[in-house]
Amino acid sequence: MHLEVQESLLPSDPKVLAVRASYCAAIKRLSPQLVNAGHHLLDRISTPNWTLEWHLPRWLGDAFGLSPGKIQALVLSNVYGLTYIRLQDDLVDDEMSQATRMTTILLATALYHLWMLQYVQLFAGESPFWSCLERFMAQWMRATQSSNKPPVTGFQSYSEEDFLRLGERGAPSKSAAPGPACWQVERRSSHRCHRPWIISW
Repeated sequence: MHLEVQESLLPSDPKVLAVRASYCAAIKRLSPQLVNAGHHLLDRISTPNWTLEWHLPRWLGDAFGLSPGKIQALVLSNVYGLTYIRLQDDLVDDEMSQATRMTTILLATALYHLWMLQYVQLFAGESPFWSCLERFMAQWMRATQSSNKPPVTGFQSYSEEDFLRLGERGAPSKSAAPGPACWQVERRSSHRCHRPWIISW
């Protein structure tokens, strides 16, 4: 399996614009206040570094031979997840005014619904994908719960456990990785989806 990853994707890249259009079409049914907040949120995660993260499922999907439609759906799922997690981090870090807190909570709820709805349309209930997602979300919730606690040691003295817990803050991003692999496994056999190459992500 050969995997080519671009260094970045600019906001003007057609692939980025296509995902942005799908996202905007999905949230247009919300109230105007939530739509405006949703557009602002998307702009926050549309820098080249963020769009690089958007497209992890695209490179994996290409490597596993998925159809363009399946790949695009997985990328959109990833964007819903990234926007949801971004808002949850804002809430946990208390990085908002009281006036915008309700909008943030409601928008996060809507994005979580879109995220899960997209996955439900992509994966059957018995797919091994769901156990992957459940584990990654449990890691993220555990790490987020303790994220505002003051560090007990300096970064230079971090143990392996400290680094693992730090990495768990990004666990939802790993949910984009099993999708293409599970599609390939489900097409070929009913065996479980083994993912040793995901661990370092």
